[in-house]
Amino acid sequence: MQTMSAETAVRRAVARAQSVLPGRPALEGQPDPRWQAIIRVGTFIESHPEPVWEFARRWGKHAQADLRAAVATCLLEHLLETISKPSSRASATRPVPAYASPTP
Repeated sequence: MQTMSAETAVRRAVARAQSVLPGRPALEGQPDPRWQAIIRVGTFIESHPEPVWEFARRWGKHAQADLRAAVATCLLEHLLETISKPSSRASATRPVPAYASPTP
């Protein structure tokens, strides 16, 4: 049995999430497939932050407040944590101007 590459896995997670979005919030007390799909996309933040960021940019500005909340709490918070880590690829390629050069 052949295993799926990480690139394929993130593409599938994004495609699955896009297939259930924007959707409607689940009834109270019921699992929300939209949130579950967004959480799954979030599992790729460490290894593939770029497609997760593109997904978050698209859906984080949707008119539906519940959807924006899901993107903010499941993706954006963790993306910001990741890029603030010195070892992350994103922080290595995008220096923060205030910290790019030492102040005399």
